[in-house]
Amino acid sequence: MLSQSNIDRLNMHAYYKHEPDVEYRGKTYEDNLYWCMNWVFYPSYTERYGYLMIDTYFGNKSIVLTDENFDEFEFLFDRREYKEMPRELASRYDESDVIVAATDSGGTSNKKYYVRKDAKESLTKVIDSLIEEIEILESKLEFKKSELRRYQNDRKEDNC
Repeated sequence: MLSQSNIDRLNMHAYYKHEPDVEYRGKTYEDNLYWCMNWVFYPSYTERYGYLMIDTYFGNKSIVLTDENFDEFEFLFDRREYKEMPRELASRYDESDVIVAATDSGGTSNKKYYVRKDAKESLTKVIDSLIEEIEILESKLEFKKSELRRYQNDRKEDNC
C-alpha cells in the first residue's frame, strides 16, 4: 500500500529507474536480470493492485509500489519536458540537456535519446558536427574519384 504522502511525490508522467534486483525478477533470471527488462519504469494505477511501476521493455512486467520500496526508484525525468530525438541530432545539444535511457524492447543496448524541449543546439557542437560530416563526405568523394580513375584506366588497357 502506498501512503498519500508518497502518492503526492509520485510523478505519473516520469520515467524512473531501479537497480536490477533478483527479489523483483526472481531466481529464474538471477544470472541475467536484464532479460526482457530494462529496469526503467513508468508509474501506473490499477484498481486491483494500486500503484505500479511498469517496466518499459515490453510493458508487461511491473512492481507494486509500497512505502517500503518507493525510495528504491530513482526519478529520471518528466516525459512532458523532453522530446525523443535520434542520437545524431541529440549530439548537437549540451550533455546537460540530453538524457539517454533504455525505454523500449531494444533493451539496454538500444537506448533512446531525450532532449529537453526548451534546449537550444550548441553552436560549437553543430559546427564541429558539420565539419566532421564534411570531412567524411570529402573522404568518400576522394575514394570514389580514385575508384573511377582505376576503372577508367582498366578500360583504357582493355581498349589497347
